[in-house]
Amino acid sequence: MFVGAFDAGREGHESALYKVMETPHGPLFRGFRRMFQTVIDGAERVI
Repeated sequence: MFVGAFDAGREGHESALYKVMETPHGPLFRGFRRMFQTVIDGAERVI
């Protein structure tokens, strides 16, 4: 999973991109995956 981080001072293509790796005892990957799955499950397709 890759996560991009940018703000008003940088455009998306100039911003950092982080690879979030699953680790045996780390909650970051599972938290992001759960958050994105919740967004997808609640999304309504418009196109």
